[in-house]
Amino acid sequence: MSQDLQIAAVRAALAKLGLRWMQNIWLNEDDATLQAKAVAAGEGRLSRHKSFVADTGPHTGRSPKDKYFVRDSSTAETVWWDNAAALTPTQFAAIKQDFLAYARLKDIFVQDLLAGANPVYEMPVRIITEKAWHALFMRHLLIHPLSHDGFVPGLTIINFPGFKADPARHG
Repeated sequence: MSQDLQIAAVRAALAKLGLRWMQNIWLNEDDATLQAKAVAAGEGRLSRHKSFVADTGPHTGRSPKDKYFVRDSSTAETVWWDNAAALTPTQFAAIKQDFLAYARLKDIFVQDLLAGANPVYEMPVRIITEKAWHALFMRHLLIHPLSHDGFVPGLTIINFPGFKADPARHG
């Protein structure tokens, strides 16, 4: 399948998620391209050994106290609530609406990769992010499929770190 047809298929899949009106979609770009775009966008720099270096500032890992799940009939008894915070369906709807509005007209980077080295257990994963260096990071974390033809994600991860939730509006 041509790159144009693959991008058209990704646009259709994104629209089903509510992600419409994306500006440019950089689909399955290689390491060198992602590194160059990340440096050009000021997301990081090259070390003297030509490795990409990103300064994450004070945020160096996951925020364990920032795990939120929608509490409803399907999650009320299945989520370990001692280790997670609850959102109402209404709060989630507001976050989703604002998140999708934030995403409009963004350039995005999409990587179709595999989690799991054993073919019996591998899962196709689609990464969608606004940062080239995040796509580059995921290319090193997960496995590159031999072909992207017929790729259907079993899991989609959407990463827009520029979106900031509003505690007053979103709970």
